[in-house]
Amino acid sequence: MAAAAEGAGRRQRPYPAARRLAVGRPACHEPALEGLGLLRADLDREPFWQPPAGLTSLGLTDDEAWSSVQELLRTVRN
Repeated sequence: MAAAAEGAGRRQRPYPAARRLAVGRPACHEPALEGLGLLRADLDREPFWQPPAGLTSLGLTDDEAWSSVQELLRTVRN
């Protein structure tokens, strides 16, 4: 009975917090510097680095292996 009395004094929110946050403009829709072509993030590798052996053993060339690594790093960034 005491727990019901305590809960009766609290005001219920009309919407869950997640729905209330979605009302404003999400930050992910703002133009990014990369999207505007003002910034580029790339893998700056040394010429003596070898591509991952697992990728070259699949039959990828060195350039294809490094391009795959670059794409994987892009997915982690985003």
